Amino acid sequence: MLLVWLLAYGIKIYTDFSAYSDIAIGSARLFGIPTPENFDWPYLPTHISMFWRHWHISLTSWLTDYVFIPLGGSRVKPDRVYGNILMTMLVSGIWHGAGINFVLWGLWHGVLLVIHRAWRKARPLPENPPWWSQSAARLTAFVAANLGGAIFCMDVHAALFFFRRLLLG
Repeated sequence: MLLVWLLAYGIKIYTDFSAYSDIAIGSARLFGIPTPENFDWPYLPTHISMFWRHWHISLTSWLTDYVFIPLGGSRVKPDRVYGNILMTMLVSGIWHGAGINFVLWGLWHGVLLVIHRAWRKARPLPENPPWWSQSAARLTAFVAANLGGAIFCMDVHAALFFFRRLLLG
């Protein structure tokens, strides 16, 4: 039941943020102000990196332009790229709130992005993966992104208790 709650929370967050963005986009367009989409089906991508390219696009673009690239982006040594990713996601966590839970949430996503980048260097994506492989990848990305939801919405002690109950019963 805890896993169902966590995944439902992820869907709730998406629908809330996406709806707020759609209202802002629609309102801007009423006044002739062209505004790009901010959420582009983020739970359909097959890996966490694509999730972030589709989730809160304006914030992700801002973090890329004003944090990741000034740190050197991906044009530096691989170890430094991983540090740049972690720092960018740490800033994302702090942007969401000053609590330690937001910092840990940002680091969670940073670690996921670093793992994905290292994995892709070791095992490049096949050109035409089978449907079952893509489905498993989508499910894995969805669950991984949403596991951070417990960290995001709870204080650290409650999140640790939640994960202990989720994993150990």
